[in-house]
Amino acid sequence: SMEQGYPSSVGFSEGRLIWAGDDHVWASVSDAYESFDETTEGDSAPLLRALAIGGRNSVEWMLNLQSLLVGTDSRLLTVRANSLGDTLTPTNFNVVPLSKVGSSTLSPVDLEDNRALFVERAGVSLYEISFQPYPISSYTATQFSQLNAELFSNGITELAVSMMPDQRIWVVTDGGDACCIVNNNAEKVVAFIPIA
Repeated sequence: SMEQGYPSSVGFSEGRLIWAGDDHVWASVSDAYESFDETTEGDSAPLLRALAIGGRNSVEWMLNLQSLLVGTDSRLLTVRANSLGDTLTPTNFNVVPLSKVGSSTLSPVDLEDNRALFVERAGVSLYEISFQPYPISSYTATQFSQLNAELFSNGITELAVSMMPDQRIWVVTDGGDACCIVNNNAEKVVAFIPIA
């Protein structure tokens, strides 16, 4: 509502419609996307939770990989059950901070191999989210554009990915410049190609 505010992001995860915003997550009854009925009991009941990770975290986007990733203006979080493979329920719900890198409002792009790219809060750098199985199973965020920072100094306004014939990431900046990033994770090849 106008008084309580509106969600800033929407997504699907584990058979639930999820709304998020203003440091809160609202997930529907399991397999009932239009129902947020708080009288529903058991594991299928809706999830109505605060993120509550050190201060206020305004949700900018959500992305469902192996777990639900949440980009806020102050940090990157994952919302998951206690154990790997368990399903989110009202009694099995954890919010785990992954990184203190804030996110911009641009939606991230889902890459192959359980990875994603997002634009950090200032809008001038790309960060890669990747799953690291060792020493503990978790996602990490590392700066992807560190060696090519000058390409995005005007601020990133658009981010997209195409998967065929090979993976290409498309970045448009506020100055109207563009960059094509050819990325082959298996071969450890990344090429930044400015487009004038």
